[in-house]
Amino acid sequence: MKKQNVELLNTGNMIKYALMDYVPQKYLRKAKFETLMDDSFIWNFKDGKAWAVKKAAKMVAEALSTYNMENVVFMCVPAACQRTYVRRCQKFSEIVCERTGATDGFPFINVIGRRAKLHNSRQHVVAEEIEQVYIDENAVKGKVIILFDDVITTGKTCDTFKERLESLGATVKLAVFLGKTKNYRKRFLS
Repeated sequence: MKKQNVELLNTGNMIKYALMDYVPQKYLRKAKFETLMDDSFIWNFKDGKAWAVKKAAKMVAEALSTYNMENVVFMCVPAACQRTYVRRCQKFSEIVCERTGATDGFPFINVIGRRAKLHNSRQHVVAEEIEQVYIDENAVKGKVIILFDDVITTGKTCDTFKERLESLGATVKLAVFLGKTKNYRKRFLS
């Protein structure tokens, strides 16, 4: 497959791409077997299980394989604390960058303290106190960034991080997610 230039992604807005569906726990009893397997995989990735981190890295690298990544910084959206961020993203980001040729942005981020995980409640409320995330400004200024996060529900977490990076002079082109939360609410309310 021919590699595309990342500049083709310049639409003015960030493109968001999810590799699979993610079903909230309250709807899992209605889910198909494949959906249960996808959710289990995502939970194992979130837990930092080595097999899931490697599988996720392979999937993301394959999704990015058609793009020329040599002048791109690949960054994971920070987790609630540094320990979780390291467990989930350090090896993952390293593998993705080895496979794609992107610059590993993992070392450019440091989560200071601990943020509340309010997005685990019934309503998705972003608890991103962005000041608690240190980003190496010199490493991102003038760079093209591709972001990764495990699950997208509303997109607010990723959008907030994108705005922070762009305020430091970076250009964020694309965000890749393992899963996109399926909304069954409308279907079950009628």
